[in-house]
Amino acid sequence: FIVNEIVQSRLGPGDRIVETRVSKELQVSQGAVREAIRDLIAKGLLYSEAYKGTYVRRFSRDDLYDYYRVRSILEKTAVKWAVERNATKHADELLGIVESMEESAGNGGATGLSRLDLLFHTVLVESAENRSLFDAWDALGNLFWLAVGAGRVLDDSSRQEFVTMHKEMAECF
Repeated sequence: FIVNEIVQSRLGPGDRIVETRVSKELQVSQGAVREAIRDLIAKGLLYSEAYKGTYVRRFSRDDLYDYYRVRSILEKTAVKWAVERNATKHADELLGIVESMEESAGNGGATGLSRLDLLFHTVLVESAENRSLFDAWDALGNLFWLAVGAGRVLDDSSRQEFVTMHKEMAECF
């Protein structure tokens, strides 16, 4: 719920998360909300200040640079290992995701495109068939990626370029 609120831009950087409000809206216990908040703090999407509350994290340019740099190293390793193992059974799945991306880009759906982007990269890393590599990649907090990616505003040509880049990656398999 909280991630969806961020993705839909109903919650933004610095916005306070109020446990009681979320609990009432979802009709769940505050304990369940507290646990979900702890998980999102651990993934780096939220932060907590003692005696003040929990807030949506604001990411600096350096945070994004570091994140993408580490993620790209892990993804390059995943592709290399997938090719070495001839584990290209995910190629059709990746191309199917690209087709969905083309549809989403045509509709101007930034949120849909962002979700498909995350799915594409998840399948890409899974193709290495290495649990440790996947766990390291997943530990980067790819919810953060989704939340940040949803905030991107891409014009028509940028969306098409974005899809083309993913199509070229998928065709490498």
